[in-house]
Amino acid sequence: MMKQLTWNQKFDCGINEINQQHEEIFFLINQLIAKEQVREQVQEQEKELLIKSEINQLLQLILEKLVRHFNYEENLFISFKFPQSKIHQEIHNLFMDMVRDFIHDYIALGPNEPPIIPINQFIDYLSKWFIEHIIGPDKEYAQFISKASQV
Repeated sequence: MMKQLTWNQKFDCGINEINQQHEEIFFLINQLIAKEQVREQVQEQEKELLIKSEINQLLQLILEKLVRHFNYEENLFISFKFPQSKIHQEIHNLFMDMVRDFIHDYIALGPNEPPIIPINQFIDYLSKWFIEHIIGPDKEYAQFISKASQV
């Protein structure tokens, strides 16, 4: 069973707008986890199709939020001349390629077609990657920006 993500202080990077965006993405991932858990329990195909449609919408919304969030971060990199911006952008690009591919393939599935990668595995990957990214590379650039904005 997938575990809901819990926002706490260890994810605080010191930039309010970024924290808010991170929390919104946590919320959407948690909604996705909840919907998938409901879908797994449903026996009626009609209800399962309805829930899958809701999952598809959530996946699209997560994709949109991630794109906006990464664009916001990358604009900060430019504004503050963050020296690791190219590496950080490449990390974003590789992650987004995988996310887009999964979502595109998942949404294109027929009613009884199983995904190549089970959605539980995708959600697990998405959750772990996002958490590790926040506490690693995001905290690095946030510290740089914090110091740069005090000068």
